Amino acid sequence: MAINILDCPAEILQHILLFTVLNRGVKRGLRLRLVCKVFADLTKYAVYQSLLLDHFYAPDVGYLWQIKNHHGAETFWHKYLVQRVLTEKDSAVGRYVDIREVAQQICEELGSGSDLRATVQRLCWLALDGKTTFPGRPRARSSSPREPYDDSPKYDPKLSLLSAAAHFSLMDLVDRLLSEGHCPTSCGDLFPPAMQVAAMDGNANMLERFQQHLPEYEELLGFHEWRGKAGPCSVIGAALRGDMDILSLALYPPSRTTIQNKDYAGQVFGEIGTLSPVGRTLRKAQRRTNNPEMFDFIDKFFKESMSVTDLYTELIWYSRAGVISMVRYLLAKGVPVHNPLGYARPVDPPLVEACKGGHDEIVDLLLQHGADPNYGADRMWPHTALPMAASSGSLTIVRRLLDHGACVNELTENLENLPAIWYAIAIEHTQMVELLLARGANLYAGGDVETKTAGWMAESALEMALELGMDSMADILRGHGIMVTSPMTNSGYAPWKRWPMLITASNFGEWAE
Repeated sequence: MAINILDCPAEILQHILLFTVLNRGVKRGLRLRLVCKVFADLTKYAVYQSLLLDHFYAPDVGYLWQIKNHHGAETFWHKYLVQRVLTEKDSAVGRYVDIREVAQQICEELGSGSDLRATVQRLCWLALDGKTTFPGRPRARSSSPREPYDDSPKYDPKLSLLSAAAHFSLMDLVDRLLSEGHCPTSCGDLFPPAMQVAAMDGNANMLERFQQHLPEYEELLGFHEWRGKAGPCSVIGAALRGDMDILSLALYPPSRTTIQNKDYAGQVFGEIGTLSPVGRTLRKAQRRTNNPEMFDFIDKFFKESMSVTDLYTELIWYSRAGVISMVRYLLAKGVPVHNPLGYARPVDPPLVEACKGGHDEIVDLLLQHGADPNYGADRMWPHTALPMAASSGSLTIVRRLLDHGACVNELTENLENLPAIWYAIAIEHTQMVELLLARGANLYAGGDVETKTAGWMAESALEMALELGMDSMADILRGHGIMVTSPMTNSGYAPWKRWPMLITASNFGEWAE
């Protein structure tokens, strides 16, 4: 008699899903959410239980989460961090125990009625800022500083506690830690420096308290950086918040004797060099805001405004980050959608970066401003839009690009740039595969269409499908007569092994939420 798996008790079904995820891996495991509503509710927790996320490669997720658009990925990783912090017992695994110990100390300061889980949840948002390329595993301990302006040891529990105390507005604890000599501009590694946390939180009283504790200006020998009442942590924190009032407080502490003077940290307003310590701070802050008014305001401090080429670089960065307010602002300023220097530098253009992240609104904006979806197809570099859109898993963007003339069978001179159909197969996106085939995608690229002899692209796709157990993709390929005649597994050129980050969509949120 056949047994319906959905009739199993929830505990058994959860156990089955756990072992299925362990077998399939993170990305393919999350695909189980599409099976039915029951699976949708339980699969995410099976992925958490597997602990595979400790080793999952997801570059930039969590980094600058305050301004980046990760399409919900930061929420997914935050929940995983909370679970790991609350349950991990081994202090040698990641930094989970360290975060929990800080949370316990905060709860002691808050007194009765404090909730450990709620405290951990707040601190894990701060911990996301200290991401690695493996967001589920906070950075390991090390002896080197995290930031160039940070002169503290890599791991200092008191500095981490100071950042947490600032976040929870525990002024008495902050004063005790400051009196012990712990500097608010230094990073204890678990969280951003306390002064930056105060600015990110918009806590003006806390920010002023830290300013009182610091010298006006102090250059850090060996780091070519500085610290003082006016930054750099506070300015960067204010930029991440996008709050002009907090930025004003960060730039001009109350201790200034001449409020009318617009000079900053001893540097003449409008004459600051971009390579000076203070100039580097301002430029870093400028790239960490999603507020066009703030971006423009900071630019006025410099001796020279950004050139068109510099602004084009910013357009690439904000397109990658998915910050639509800044992309719209830069396009309105007349920043070109293609490199003004032509092919002078091997970088991906804004459209490709937006495609990688699955930022459909930004893709629309760039296309409206004349971005060519086939730009760069005749070069060894960079990547091109349609394959990167396919790798991100966005059917909407793939369709949009095709409607704007993207070449469905695009093959660049760079053999590492596989066509869109290969990536659609790699991420098991049946609808995307069907769309690309309907629009004329060629499975016989490199082979012979007349005799239906597949080239290396289709053969590698079938070999990948068979090796990874992607039965639906294998059926589609075999249905078109594709066969594996020259296996790549042992050749060292199996694309699904060489480029896992391209199979792994950067737009992780669409898979997880």
